[in-house]
Amino acid sequence: MCSVKIVNENSRYYAPVMEKMIFIMRTFWLFLFLSLMRARYRKKDKLKSRKVIEKLFRQGKALTVFPLRLIFLPADFDDDSKIKAGFSVSSRVFKKAVDRNRIKRLMRESYRLNKNDHFNNFTTSCALMILYIGNTEPTFEQIDKTMIAVLSKLDDALAPKKLKP
Repeated sequence: MCSVKIVNENSRYYAPVMEKMIFIMRTFWLFLFLSLMRARYRKKDKLKSRKVIEKLFRQGKALTVFPLRLIFLPADFDDDSKIKAGFSVSSRVFKKAVDRNRIKRLMRESYRLNKNDHFNNFTTSCALMILYIGNTEPTFEQIDKTMIAVLSKLDDALAPKKLKP
């Protein structure tokens, strides 16, 4: 705990209050720091390798929950990341880059918020590509709902098969 110096007679009444305030502020900043650390989409989590992306589209397995399609492939990465993800929107359907970038931004945010719920105790490393296959601009709520569903499907697909007795 931090100690507050008593400067004069009047300040001794404020010392316990100040100690409580400092403790509350430190606790708040620690909580904020830990909550922000929990949900991140770092550079090392982004799928950028052209070779891995080509292999992903050739050999990967697909899961679809309209309007999202997730293509996944178990892969080994040089760094320590378990999951690398990429996002794509068709330029044939959405002609303006502004629209495509907005949809990709919504998908990245939804993935960032939901990935820890699904991948915390993930043992295999995997490459993911999430495609938007709809033809209308979605809201964040629609993207978030379908992202949760498609990530749950991925959990089921990658879970070890349990044999029934």
